[in-house]
Amino acid sequence: MGLFTTIAFNNFRPTIIAGGGAPSGTLITSPTIAGSITTVAQSPFSGGGNSYSFPNSSTSYIYAAGQDGFAFGTGDYTIEWFQYQTDSNSFPRIFWYGAGTGLFGVSIEGGTFYVWNSAPSALKTGLSQKNAWRHFALVRISGRAYLYYDGVIQNSGGTANTANLTTNAPNNFVFGAKVGGLASEQYGGYMTNIRIVKGLGVYTGNFTIPTSTLSAVANANPFGGSNTVAIPDGYTKLLLVP
Repeated sequence: MGLFTTIAFNNFRPTIIAGGGAPSGTLITSPTIAGSITTVAQSPFSGGGNSYSFPNSSTSYIYAAGQDGFAFGTGDYTIEWFQYQTDSNSFPRIFWYGAGTGLFGVSIEGGTFYVWNSAPSALKTGLSQKNAWRHFALVRISGRAYLYYDGVIQNSGGTANTANLTTNAPNNFVFGAKVGGLASEQYGGYMTNIRIVKGLGVYTGNFTIPTSTLSAVANANPFGGSNTVAIPDGYTKLLLVP
């Protein structure tokens, strides 16, 4: 059977689900830990669970080596995570990958959510992300970036984003710190259930946030509600569930 493309319309914007095989890259389920990161019994789920504890340090972080699975090009992707931030730093980096024109990262500064593609782009201001569990999902579909905060879209219609995100193979995909950065650029608190999906915008509108641990393969709307598309085998490239 040849390649096929299905275009589904949801909330008046297209979701493109491409057939013909999963995108390149391998699934990573265990991070490398630098410094004093620990696993603790802290969880956003009522049934309990664990998270990574970040001590607010440029030498303590979790990371995965750069690979084809993080080379999104100009295509679709979904990056999601739960966080409970406790620090009061001005520019904490949630994740950071690459450098220069190939840079890709996220920081939440004074309640403003920034996506970095060589330079920062503000997707939303006025977020309250500290001292509580929050679910974030950054989704790119057809050259537009969408931010979801606890399942609710924060930039209606999305923000133009056509950055060519390359492999950056010599670099690590780092969570919870800017390696070698200023004290004000580090993240302190907890993170859990970090998932990176390549080639697919998992969320297409307001959705029910996960109520139990994430999986690499998932049915549509696994936690109820709507606007969550299925994740076929091979699309998830990183899944960190401590």
